[in-house]
Amino acid sequence: MECPSSKAENLRTEINSRIQAGEKFSDIYADLTSRYGPVLRMSPTMAGREGLAYWIPWIVFGVLSFLIITLWMFKKKGPVRGSRPKISAELQRELLQEAKKHLD
Repeated sequence: MECPSSKAENLRTEINSRIQAGEKFSDIYADLTSRYGPVLRMSPTMAGREGLAYWIPWIVFGVLSFLIITLWMFKKKGPVRGSRPKISAELQRELLQEAKKHLD
């Protein structure tokens, strides 16, 4: 990604001239990081506040996923479809007689 600002152009020119002079990349990087701070990288470091900004959404996502899955697995289940409660033969006979009375 290219930044069109004059400061970025000056920084690119400086970096190119230092590389042409034979300076090591690690030395250039250390110098620029000491001058401009970690914002130079345009990506958060994994320490301090920047690390929290990166990890907190993942932690929240993990905890919520765990809770949703746990609640889904242990939710109270109703009766199984197709299963009928067992009733005695006597009660069944009484129910049939009662149904016949109402149908006739």
